[in-house]
Amino acid sequence: MRRLWVSLLGVIAASLLLAVPAAANSPSKQAFGPVHVVFPDFFSGADSPHCNFAVVGDWQAHGWTETFTNNSGVTVRIEAHIWFAGTLSNPLTGKSVPDMGHMEVTDYFASDGSFIKETEQGSRTGFLRAAFHTVTDSQGNIVVDVGRDWLLTAKHPVSIAPVCSALS
Repeated sequence: MRRLWVSLLGVIAASLLLAVPAAANSPSKQAFGPVHVVFPDFFSGADSPHCNFAVVGDWQAHGWTETFTNNSGVTVRIEAHIWFAGTLSNPLTGKSVPDMGHMEVTDYFASDGSFIKETEQGSRTGFLRAAFHTVTDSQGNIVVDVGRDWLLTAKHPVSIAPVCSALS
């Protein structure tokens, strides 16, 4: 377990070093929202478990993106901070449960503009509780997977059975 924490801290430290571009311009910040977001079947993905009915995700979201460039004007990092609040519901029964949380997604780019990696972390604090941190390399491979998520590809998946039961 300790080896995992040491490795995780090493990855975080390396991420922080990459996150501070040398001789950079001030970042540009763009707010968005509130925006209404609806997923007709939130658990419909191939890598997701399913209830025996569609679970509709319906949220209001807001946040901002920040774009960091080097002195040449090349984008080296884009951060998105997203807060959301809403419900997961069963349109057949009309039952719903609260769903809210926060996500941060950061994309890193080399000085030539090529994609290096993406980090994603988030937490859900409604009925479906989950917290995770992932790092995806330039080829789309997840190289760090920490925390709990419902995706079948997660190292520590969270069961959605309580959500399915509450909405039945």
